[in-house]
Amino acid sequence: MSNRTKFWWMYVGFLLITVSTLAILFWRALNDMPAVSPEMLAWFKQHGGIGIAAIVILFLVLGQIWSWLESSLIVPAQTLSRDIAIMAQADSNRKINVDSGHWLGELPDTVQQLGDSLNQTRREVAEALATGAQGVERLEMVIKQLKIGIIVCDSEARIMLYNSAIQDLFRDYSHDLGLGRSLYGLLTRLPVETTISQLIGQVDVESDKKVDEARFFCAIANSDTMLDCAMSLLPCQTNTQDMFVMTLAEVTKKMEALQRNDQLIRTSLEKFRTPMASIRTAAENLTNSNMDEQTRDKFNNIVSFEIATLSDMFYTLNQEAQVLASDHWMLSDTHISDLFATLDRQLSKKNGPNVVLKGEPLWVQVDAPVLLMALETIAIHISHITNNNDITVESLMGDNLVYLDFIWTGDPIPAVTVELWQNIAILGGGTLTLGEVVERHGGAIWSQPHRINGQSLLRLPVSISPRQWQKPQEEIPERPEFYDFTPEASTKELGRLAASSLSNLTFVVFDTETTGLHPSQGDEIISIAGVRIVNGRILSGEVFQEFVNPGKPIPQASINIHGINDDMVKDASDIDTVLPLFKAFCSGAVLVAHNAAFDMRFLQLKEDSSGVWFDNPVLDTLLLSVYLHEDMVDHTLDGLADRLGVQVHGRHTALGDAMVTADVFIRQLELLKAKGISTLGLAIQASENMIQIRKQQANADY
Repeated sequence: MSNRTKFWWMYVGFLLITVSTLAILFWRALNDMPAVSPEMLAWFKQHGGIGIAAIVILFLVLGQIWSWLESSLIVPAQTLSRDIAIMAQADSNRKINVDSGHWLGELPDTVQQLGDSLNQTRREVAEALATGAQGVERLEMVIKQLKIGIIVCDSEARIMLYNSAIQDLFRDYSHDLGLGRSLYGLLTRLPVETTISQLIGQVDVESDKKVDEARFFCAIANSDTMLDCAMSLLPCQTNTQDMFVMTLAEVTKKMEALQRNDQLIRTSLEKFRTPMASIRTAAENLTNSNMDEQTRDKFNNIVSFEIATLSDMFYTLNQEAQVLASDHWMLSDTHISDLFATLDRQLSKKNGPNVVLKGEPLWVQVDAPVLLMALETIAIHISHITNNNDITVESLMGDNLVYLDFIWTGDPIPAVTVELWQNIAILGGGTLTLGEVVERHGGAIWSQPHRINGQSLLRLPVSISPRQWQKPQEEIPERPEFYDFTPEASTKELGRLAASSLSNLTFVVFDTETTGLHPSQGDEIISIAGVRIVNGRILSGEVFQEFVNPGKPIPQASINIHGINDDMVKDASDIDTVLPLFKAFCSGAVLVAHNAAFDMRFLQLKEDSSGVWFDNPVLDTLLLSVYLHEDMVDHTLDGLADRLGVQVHGRHTALGDAMVTADVFIRQLELLKAKGISTLGLAIQASENMIQIRKQQANADY
């Protein structure tokens, strides 16, 4: 019951008490009154109506006074109280909006001054925290740039931190990756769980020291991709829960390389056995001096044939061995333009020749640092022997190779000289020779005349990268807030959830766009989006956003609102495909929406066809608004955003509305806390109490 309602009930109570008192007094007066003379009775009849009218007028005057007191004191005080709560808990820049004519004196101005001081103090604190957080930001940048995957988790395998390399590693499992989510959704459970158990309190018997690191292999969940994992127990100075840092690197390719190496050795031995036996037999027979010429020719042919066979086998073995050997080098995808831009800068620092790149923009697979030293060595030697300070480098596509041609004006370099170069140690490469680098990247270099008269070239073949033919992957957006260490327990048991603090829960704030407003009459979802809130922070990088093909035309009236037309959803998945993905994204989270009953109805109608049931607890920002500000009429999303100082972007898009709702919900959490609503159970109970009020406001524009 609002304060205004209580105030008017006081007036009604006063009227009832006054009327009852007068009625009792009048009744007793009649009983005690002696016989009334006709003259007195006539006087009562003549003036009784005036008395009753006077009483009614008195009550009306009192009602007017009561109304004036309400507008001058009660309503301004209630408005002031609401603004103070918003100022203290949600928006310290809030301006007090009390109507003129109030009887609160200078109180609103004084409160406004306090609010301005609070806002200034918060700005100064924020600036101080931002200054102090620079070291953390630098650490965050270092972690983000590391090429090895890093995850920090707690003793229950909940993710506290992860970097960009983890995003790349689990690109196909992005719906299971997020702060506060379980590692067991990404990795097979047993190796991780066993390692955590071993690290907690484990002591080395020989050294009597605590073991705080372990290495193990683990597969990605529901996949044959193997990872090399190292887990360490982070040092902790307090009695907080244990924390673990993991590094993860894919080893499937390395394991395959080892298997290929083993297979190569075994098959090569098997293949070499037959021709070697034939050659040995033929050689033994050829030592017989009594052999006739025809037989000797046959054995000579056998030896020649088997030697040719061995030669072919040796060539094949050499090629395969080079591939296996290259696995031990740091081969990476490198773009030709980057490679030679770096070469040109290095040569410029050493007053070397000028290098100009032309040709196709190609991707190669090389050990870039080592190859750069080799290219620098080649360019300097070409410049010295040909007396050319200007060298053109051209990249050409060959047969599964890329030819790097060093071109100059003049004659080719003799083959003997090129052969001698291969024994030269490359510049900056220690004892590594040019020939070793060339062998690992293609096998040979040679010089020949160029197709343009008067010019020559030296050709170095390198391997082309498979990336040359791959479509570019969609870039993962930056996730500046992947950094957190304090999410608390999240469990599916409703009993425990009811007692869980709102500040410790994980939420998914979501919204849908639909073909219309009547789910029970065939309207369908055409877009669904959600964003995660962990530990009271909106993780704008951990979002779900999908178009949905409704299987029917979208009415123009709906298109005018959300802008989604048939062409935008024609290639999208249907709702039965999208809902399981959204369910995985919402795993272990409390769902939040504005006017949640509308969105949940659409989801519930698709449960049977999709095989997905949304049994997550649900909070509604609309009902929470009614609870927090029951004296207000406007509980639309725009009204809430305006009241709580939330900026609105992307309105009437699923992701845009979800982000606005998330920001509103964050501020509502602070207001709820101020009213003693600190657990999920209390928030749900407060929402349920407001359902009746919501029904009374059904005619309003929600």
